[in-house]
Amino acid sequence: MKTTMIGFKTTPEIKTKARRIAASLGFGLSSLLNAYLINLIKTKTIIFSSKPEEEPSNYMLQALSEAKKSSSSPIFKDIDKSLKYLHQEAKKYASEL
Repeated sequence: MKTTMIGFKTTPEIKTKARRIAASLGFGLSSLLNAYLINLIKTKTIIFSSKPEEEPSNYMLQALSEAKKSSSSPIFKDIDKSLKYLHQEAKKYASEL
């Protein structure tokens, strides 16, 4: 198979972390980058995901803080209670139509 080289710039930290993660998953970094490029060609889309361990941005932290101060809806710690509340609100809204 004929191959070619692609060069791009990144920080040494990103390269090191990416290589470690690739190796821990059983891949070489080149294999993962090739897979990404093949997926880009097939789907013509760019997909980025964020992991839960990432820190929220200052903008997100401010938005969450403002949302907690808002009186538009209560804060729930139980999914069942939040769903019950949403169903009740939906019924109220539907009856107003």
